[in-house]
Amino acid sequence: MKQTRLDVLKQGLVCGSLGYLAVSLYYAVVNVVAGRSPFDTVAAIGQAMFQPANATAAIIAYNGVHLVILLLLGLLAAWLVYRVELQPAVWHAVLFALIALFLFASSAVAFVAGRYAQVGPAIILPGNLLAALAIGGYLGWSHPGLEHRIELLSDTETMEVPA
Repeated sequence: MKQTRLDVLKQGLVCGSLGYLAVSLYYAVVNVVAGRSPFDTVAAIGQAMFQPANATAAIIAYNGVHLVILLLLGLLAAWLVYRVELQPAVWHAVLFALIALFLFASSAVAFVAGRYAQVGPAIILPGNLLAALAIGGYLGWSHPGLEHRIELLSDTETMEVPA
């Protein structure tokens, strides 16, 4: 494996873990503030998705799936940012892909949670937004010069060629 592949892998796993942590803490805080168990939302969604024998199994099953999905999303996001570093001109396409991915993931979770677990989008969407901010914040922090390179590229795209 090349060093860049290792860097992308490490960044993807870190930002996926941060996204998972952000969502997990969000659910816990929302539930505690509402006077419920910190695992109430996770248990409800896990029970609806997997129909296990007890709440503990539902929590473990949902958290496992949630962790794997966020790790995969983190790896994809890290790889897309790596592609932008190699070719800054593709940043528009990458930004569109990341926004589309966020909207798809949010819609899928809201659909499953709302339809099967009676958990509304008002609970789900802010958690997904926090995960996206955690992933994006980490990738922005770990690629400090990327925004400047994109700005330079944008400046050169709009420059007029002298006649």
